[in-house]
Order: sequence, then structure tokens, then C-alpha cells
Amino acid sequence: MTIERIQGTDGIRGIVRLAEDCTGSDPISVFLHEAVLTEEFFELYTYAYCQELLEADFASANDLAVIGWDPRDMSGSFNHSAIRGIRKAGLTAVVVDILPTPAISLYQLHVGAACAFVLTASHNPADQNGIKIFIGHSNLKLFPEDDKRLTQRCLSFNFENLRSAPLIGELRNNHAAARKLFIEFMADPQN
Repeated sequence: MTIERIQGTDGIRGIVRLAEDCTGSDPISVFLHEAVLTEEFFELYTYAYCQELLEADFASANDLAVIGWDPRDMSGSFNHSAIRGIRKAGLTAVVVDILPTPAISLYQLHVGAACAFVLTASHNPADQNGIKIFIGHSNLKLFPEDDKRLTQRCLSFNFENLRSAPLIGELRNNHAAARKLFIEFMADPQN
């Protein structure tokens, strides 16, 4: 069976569980065989997308990648793993913490980030989470062909190489600035 695409209509979502509670040896096999997203999957997925941007010259080392989330991940395990993936790829993770999806994508446009990741499963049950991606300066979602490329990159990647990779990208927390921008934008009668 050939797998073309692991994403749904708007990113990837599913039941989440810590890797230590799963039987697979790597995040992709856990996803394919148990239909579970682990914190390691979050790290791999953000890393793989950032690597795509770098290799396609849509981003350069230390460019910004905005990341925010909803309050599902109470332990922070999935959020911090996604941040590690960004940093291991060599981009600067601009953390905006818990904000609505539109606030995160607005902040991405405001700071000119190479991409934005929103960790949410939207309306799905609380035992699920997911990853939405917004593309560079257009702020669009991934197209099906982008999903297919990202899927193939994830499927072919050896996660053991990522486990030991160093954190080379910077880390910034811009929650207050992103929140302020969103409130001002929403309060402006012209919007």
C-alpha cells in the first residue's frame, strides 16, 4: 500500500499519546499502525516542514517560524516537542502560546515569518490534537501537493537522527506582542 498523504482537510489531527505509552519504535510507525500522534511525531512534523522550506529556499537559517496552540496539551509535551523540531531545523521558534488560530496566523503575517504552526484539533474531542501549517507571506494553508511532499519526507525520515540533533535555532516568546496585535486588530472598526 502506497501512502500519498497523511493529512486531512486542514493539517493533521488525531488521538495523542506519549511515545512511551505506544508500541511502535518511531513516530511514523506509531501513527500508521496505531493511528496515534505522539510528541515525537510533532517534533518530526515541524522539523520536516522547516527542512522543506530551507531546501526550497523559502526560508534561511534563523528565519522565524511562529508557533501557538490551544489549551489541550496540559503537560506541554507536544507543544515543546513541536518547538524542538523547529529549532533543530535551524529556524527561530517564535512562541505565542495559547491564542486563537486567527491571532497566530495574523502574527505570522505581521512579523514576516516563513511559516506558522498552530497546534490544535479544533472541534475534535479533547483526547485529540493536531498541527495546522500556514505558508510564508501568503498565510495560506498547504495545498494537496504540499501535503504529499511533506508526507513523503516524514515517511522516509529516520527519527533516530532527529533524536540526537542539536537545537540550533533560537527561541523567543512573543505572546504579549501577538495578543496585543490581535486585540487591536479586532477592536479596529475598519476590520
